[in-house]
This record gives sequence, C-alpha cells and structure tokens, in this order.
Amino acid sequence: MKSPITGKEMTVCQETRTANYRGERYNYTAHYYLCDDSGERFTTTASDTEDMEQVYRQYRERHGIPSPEDIKAIRLKYRVSAAKMSRILGFGANQYRLYEAGEMPSLSNARLITLIAEKDNFEKLKTLECQTGKVSTPKWDLARLLAGPCRGARSGAAGAGRRGRRGCGRGRW
Repeated sequence: MKSPITGKEMTVCQETRTANYRGERYNYTAHYYLCDDSGERFTTTASDTEDMEQVYRQYRERHGIPSPEDIKAIRLKYRVSAAKMSRILGFGANQYRLYEAGEMPSLSNARLITLIAEKDNFEKLKTLECQTGKVSTPKWDLARLLAGPCRGARSGAAGAGRRGRRGCGRGRW
C-alpha cells in the first residue's frame, strides 16, 4: 500500500494490543501500515475487521457461543427459515438472521441456540410456539424448560409458584 502522504510504499507491521469487549479484556495482533518517512500509521477496513474478528473469536470461545456458521447449520438441520427460528426462540423477527450474519448474540440467546442444537429441545420449543403462536416465556424460563429440573428442585406446594415447578432459583438450572 502506498502512503497517502508521500506516495511511497509503506511497511506492513503488526503488534500485540488489548481491546475491551463487553467488559472483558482480550489480546489480539493488530496489523497496520507504517509510512517510513512520516511515521504515520494507517489501517484498511479489511485489517480493522480482521483485528476485531480475533477478539470476537476469543469471546465466543471463552463463553461457548456458536459461530455464525454453526448457528446457520443448526437452523438448516431443522429446515426452517431464519424468521421462523426467531419466532420459535422468542427473538425479534430478524434476530436469528443477524446472528447467522455475524452479529454477536447475548449470552442468554447463545445459550438457547446451543440448547436447541439437540433435537428434543428444539421439538419442545417448536411445540410451545405452535400451541401459543409465539414463545412468550422469559428466556431464562425457556432455558430452564429445555435443561430440565436441577438438583434440589422442589415440586408440589412447597416449590410451586404461579407457573408451577420453578427449579432452584434464578439462573441456576
């Protein structure tokens, strides 16, 4: 690449940098061009994108979030549209399509997507969506429904709430 300042070829360089993403720190290798005459650094859209993809891959790995390719494969396995999958999971109309295109799901949405990779879990949610026309249960209840009762779950009058059996509490399945 030529320097926009001098018109001469620039040196390709890289260095380790740290980025904050969703409140966590990640190290990545940044790529840039150095103008030897002016000392200015330049990047391209492609190099900036690749640098951030390194951070996104680390975040997905750390939290067990499926890749866009895996998210699409899950949907194709069940032969449903992205809009239908969004409805089944209780997401916004285009949300599943956006995840397939590379948008990062929240941890709770990623957990639901991971859970429906198992056919039994998908069938449970599909049945719920067919019965009601939509999945209106809060996402943490959906995850609990798919995961089943946890150790220490109480049933009957002592453990029953207005929705029946509640498991062992918020966020602990």
